[in-house]
Parts: sequence; structure tokens; C-alpha cells
Amino acid sequence: MLIDIESVNSQSPYYVSFADEEHSLKFTTTHDIEYKVSFICDTSIFDGLPVYHLMFAAANRHPQDKLFPDSNIKETIFSIVGNFLHINSTAILYICEDKDERQRCRQRLFSMWFKQATAKKDKQYAIHMTSYNIDEENIMYVGMIANTNNPNLSLYVDKFDSLKQSLQEK
Repeated sequence: MLIDIESVNSQSPYYVSFADEEHSLKFTTTHDIEYKVSFICDTSIFDGLPVYHLMFAAANRHPQDKLFPDSNIKETIFSIVGNFLHINSTAILYICEDKDERQRCRQRLFSMWFKQATAKKDKQYAIHMTSYNIDEENIMYVGMIANTNNPNLSLYVDKFDSLKQSLQEK
């Protein structure tokens, strides 16, 4: 089991349920924006060591729609990711996509969220980030999050550092 949905909902301000796809969850905000959160296993990036890609997006929001500040989104994501990392001895990779040129904002926001979570005594995350130029105009932001209690943490950090180095050499 990748997620304990009852535990997630006991800590989340928004009700979280399983989506149709395997390893996907969803929740709806008070502004009727539905978010989808998915975990996709990948063993190719870290030479056979399983790592999960975190996919997080508003399923029914259009780029022209107004954004509403909502701290409950952050708390819901914390609940989901924290539960995932507690249950699974793995790491999460996330890429801040650039389809609307807001990838830097996403990276700063996500980094801030997890630094705030790490500041809490009961949550300890190892957060590693990098960026690299895709071309002259576009920068890709990549991050890794793992629980500091993960027995394979040093191995994940080494693999991420190798990934970071190879991305920066491109």
C-alpha cells in the first residue's frame, strides 16, 4: 500500500480520495478547484533504485483563471506526501513544469512548503534541488524529497547528486 488514505484524511483539511488511475489521489478546494496528486514509480533514473515522480496539478483550472491563496492546499499536500514517505522507504522526485513559464514560482513555493514542514519537530524531510538550462530561455527545476528516517537516504542523495551533475553538464 503506497498511501493510508484514512491517515491522510485525519491530517488533511480537504477530503482526499483515490482517483481512477492507480496511485493517484484527488481533492477539491473550497473554490471548487480539483487537484490530482499522482506517484509514478521509476527505476531507470537511479540505476534500479525505485524513486517516485510526484505529479500535482489542478485538473479543472484554466491558465486564465484567477488564483486564490489557499493554505489548505499546502496542508493537504503535506498530508499526502508525508504519509507516502512515512509508509514507503523511497524518495520523491518532482519537476516544476514550464508550460506557463511559472516553473520558478512553483519551485520557490514547493521549496518553502517543505522547509516549513521540516521546521516542525515531528516532520523531517531531506530536500535537494537543482536547476539546469534546457535552452537559452528555459530553465528546468528538479527536486528530491525523502524522509530523514529513510534507511536508504544517503544512497538517494548520492544518486540525486549524480543526476544533478549530469543535468548540469548538458
